[in-house]
Parts: sequence; structure tokens; C-alpha cells
Amino acid sequence: MDAMEQAEQTSSNVIPFKLAFARFLQLARRDRKLSLEQFAKKVDVDLVELLNIETDEQYTPAIRTVHQIAEFLKIPEKKLMVLAGLLRVKDAQFQNAALKFAARSEPVEKLSQRNTRLWRSM
Repeated sequence: MDAMEQAEQTSSNVIPFKLAFARFLQLARRDRKLSLEQFAKKVDVDLVELLNIETDEQYTPAIRTVHQIAEFLKIPEKKLMVLAGLLRVKDAQFQNAALKFAARSEPVEKLSQRNTRLWRSM
């Protein structure tokens, strides 16, 4: 694969990862029964940034934001950085799981028990 194909493949994977990141945050918030405002306060992140993460799949969050979220949720920061589009993934299994999660995810308003189980298994 030449550099051009690799760049295209990398950029095409970023949107599904960002979609998975947004859905993951929405599910984590809902699981904890927190509004967007409450979640922003708990993770010490600007409300506007969280809103952008959840609504704009082109948006790239600040590294500090992802760090704060990972710390609050007690999950591996590097994996969250990958989902946020801030790091490139080397783990093919993680990449496949994240892309499947993004493909199966529906807007949180239409959240099913199946999607909740998928999120928890990640």
C-alpha cells in the first residue's frame, strides 16, 4: 500500500472512530444519569467542547479533554485518544471493535439494551 492509500485509509477510519467516541460518551453519561452540564462539571471540561464532541463528528477534542474524561470514567486514556481521533491505532482487534461499535450505534435517543451491552463490553 502506498502512502496515498494509507493516508486515505487512516482518514476514512477517523470519522467512524469519532462517531464511536461520541456515542461512547453519550452512553457513559446516560449510564451515570448525568446531563451534559453535570458531566462537563464532573470532568472539568468546557460544556461547549462536550457539546461539539457529541454533535459534530468532524470535531477533534483537546487532548486535555480526553485525558479528563478517561480519568473520570476510569478507562485507558490511549484507547480513548484513538476513539477521539487523536492517536492512530496499532491494535487491529481494537480498531475492528471500535468500528463495529460505531456501525451498530444508533443515536442515544434510540438506545436499545443491545447497544448498552455492546458499549459495556468495549
